[in-house]
Amino acid sequence: MTILGLFWFSSAVYYLSDWPTLIILLEIANGLIFLMFAYILVDHKLFKLVEIIFLLLNVLLTLTDQVGVIDIIYLVILLIVIYLYILLQKGNKILKKGKYYDI
Repeated sequence: MTILGLFWFSSAVYYLSDWPTLIILLEIANGLIFLMFAYILVDHKLFKLVEIIFLLLNVLLTLTDQVGVIDIIYLVILLIVIYLYILLQKGNKILKKGKYYDI
């Protein structure tokens, strides 16, 4: 999730002068939410459900916009994160080496 948060921050900086302020603020907010999910370690089923819903909404929003090269790269990274997230929730021993982990 850290990678996705940093992706949105870098996108906001890159398009700072080209896009409207609202779009830039939404990108920054999306990045902050991803970082919050990455570093706030809450082991509660509702929080995990909100995380997966947020990830799936990002997939939906990526596909409903004009799809370019950056969108495809983002979509691939996002789908990998969702796959790893599901593996972590199922208790995959390879991915859970330490007590805390970040995707």
